[in-house]
Amino acid sequence: MHRLIDGNAVRCEPEGEDRYGRTLARCFVGDTDIAAAQVRAGLAVAYRRYSDRYVREEEAAQAARRGAWVYTFQTPEDYRYAKN
Repeated sequence: MHRLIDGNAVRCEPEGEDRYGRTLARCFVGDTDIAAAQVRAGLAVAYRRYSDRYVREEEAAQAARRGAWVYTFQTPEDYRYAKN
């Protein structure tokens, strides 16, 4: 991720607000979606509760055992659900 972003212009495109009034946006370096790159590298997971946007990238990372997918882990969403 450092190589993707370091020294490059980052452009964020607002896509609305969440229920707390926070801005939701997609951020890019050139045409590269930064979040998609993180998920593809196994450094983040798709948040399926609200979108299926990054599911394919997550499935590819999981199949290739990249990043966190080398291990068995509980997703943040599952952790929050189990905690309540």
